[in-house]
Amino acid sequence: MSVLVFGWRSGAGASKMDPGRLFPLMDAETEAGAGLAAALGGRVEGTLHTDLVTRLLYATDASNYKIVPDAVLVARSVEDVQAAVLACGELKIPLTPRGAGTSLAGQAVGRGLHIDTYHLRGTVIDPDSHAAIVSCGTVQRDLDDEAAGFDLTFGPDTATADRATLGGMVGNNSAGTRSIVYGMTRDRLEAAEIVLADGSVATFGETDGSMASGMLEQLENRRRELQAQIAQVEDDARRAGVPPAWLR
Repeated sequence: MSVLVFGWRSGAGASKMDPGRLFPLMDAETEAGAGLAAALGGRVEGTLHTDLVTRLLYATDASNYKIVPDAVLVARSVEDVQAAVLACGELKIPLTPRGAGTSLAGQAVGRGLHIDTYHLRGTVIDPDSHAAIVSCGTVQRDLDDEAAGFDLTFGPDTATADRATLGGMVGNNSAGTRSIVYGMTRDRLEAAEIVLADGSVATFGETDGSMASGMLEQLENRRRELQAQIAQVEDDARRAGVPPAWLR
């Protein structure tokens, strides 16, 4: 996106045009951005940006697509991500998680809220099991450099390894020149901890029978909770005079 800035003359011949009317994008904050600021203000450790300059910086990735978001949250903790997911759900605002913005097909651009996860970094390597626990903002090259001390490597090697994050690589199933030998990211992924749409955190991966049984019990309890909530919504709608046909 290009933003053109013109100089206005002063004095008797000065133009009375308002640049904001010529360039609608010059508005500092959108309605969605203001809603997010109200919902997340004081609730996150990171920084929420709704100013135009920051939003323009996040309007692009490595692709040709350019979409200006309504707000950008530079997350500093998992709790920040949870709060953002809940706020976007309540306000019905689209959400785009973002690592380093190295995507070539526009995966890291979109309207609504961008969550910058680049600062969510951390690496713990267990050389005996040839495994590592990493945060989504961990850069691939940093992981490989640390693993090299144990004569290990992650395997998939992207062209943007010095800035691409593991979270983005999981989302895109990144590969690289070594993928024919070491496989793609999905081949190296053992488990993933995910923030779900309701703000809860779940871990996906292989489990034994006892863990599966416990998870099924949790899912059943959650199903009952949702069923009760739906019934309450339907009761409220009937009392408000919503036609029965609309509730089927």
